[in-house]
Amino acid sequence: MPDSIMIVDDNPDNLAVLKGVLSNHGYQVRPTNSGKMVLKSLQHRMVDLILLDIRMPEMDGYEVCRQLKENPETQEIPVIFISALDDPRDKIKAFETGAVDYVSKPFNEMEVLARVSTHLQLHHLQQDLARQNEVLEELVAKRTEKLKQSNTALSESNAALEKALQVKNEFLMLMSHEFRTPLNGILGMTSFLKNTSDETQRENIEIIDSSGWRLLKLVDNILETTKQGTMDSATKVQLHQAIDIRHLCDESLQTIAQLALKKHITVHLNPKYLKLLEIPMNTSRLRQVIGNLLDNAVNFSPEHSQIGIDIQYAQDSQQLFIDVWDSAETIPNEEQHRIFDPFVQLCPITTRSHEGPGLGLTLARNLVELHGGQIQVTEREEQGNIFEVSLPAKPI
Repeated sequence: MPDSIMIVDDNPDNLAVLKGVLSNHGYQVRPTNSGKMVLKSLQHRMVDLILLDIRMPEMDGYEVCRQLKENPETQEIPVIFISALDDPRDKIKAFETGAVDYVSKPFNEMEVLARVSTHLQLHHLQQDLARQNEVLEELVAKRTEKLKQSNTALSESNAALEKALQVKNEFLMLMSHEFRTPLNGILGMTSFLKNTSDETQRENIEIIDSSGWRLLKLVDNILETTKQGTMDSATKVQLHQAIDIRHLCDESLQTIAQLALKKHITVHLNPKYLKLLEIPMNTSRLRQVIGNLLDNAVNFSPEHSQIGIDIQYAQDSQQLFIDVWDSAETIPNEEQHRIFDPFVQLCPITTRSHEGPGLGLTLARNLVELHGGQIQVTEREEQGNIFEVSLPAKPI
């Protein structure tokens, strides 16, 4: 079923244009020219998103949005203001009333479509999360009832249940936060898109697109962690591939090049072994391990710092060593064993300054250990940490 969008504007021309644009892209559109009609209409049939004008007779867009957010039935519907008002105070007020975005008139069709698509994806992810939460709560309630009826190992089971609840609540809180974080790139472009050239417009749309991809990567990491949680030695990939480790590291560095450039971080690659190696690991999996470690290094290293990859091969033990180092705050010895646990960052969710759900290092550890290797973190002589990966390998 197509997503339904309500357009609210007292200008018939604007309604007609927006309806045509959205209808042509498969959306179900409900136009209205009155704020009061919005509230009345939603009592009978809900929508997935609202495009709302500000200046309207009888009831302006701010008041409409405020009443929507006060009503439990409508407060989760994302509202995007679309208005000719360009004073920063008007935009601030829009966000304070509960809007998720703000588009300036005259609007660009591609910009409107990009923002609508992104916020609909986010809205559906939040709905899925809420449904999963309900299922989890029901399962927990049933499990709790069974445990109450059992006299065997009741205390241990209750402790395990409390731990599961704690992890679940931490996960849900973290996901709620992380789903919103990628929107920073979208919202930050609002004031720049009004009078840009075609070339600049394309660059800005690419930023919006990349934020959507970050949402997708976040979901992929969650699914990957879930799958790996069910793996054992029987599911290990028995595959030996010839790998050019220098080339593989170069490819991995490309994935974080833009983020490193943005933070003015210098990246070093120090390969002390350049021959092909036979490694019992899929190339894409090894690339994923290195990529996650590099993501972690860039995210936690300060601006104008350095990160790098050192590659060595021990002929006597037939071990490949890949060290990804950063300039981040040194991880205390007593915390080093926790850093690879799922959903762990060493600062609380409410105060952390680094984005991410804390799954990258967990995925890296699971993949390395699944293929007979080891991963650990040690303190760097200068400021920072070294994530040391060792894998069995044979020279070709």
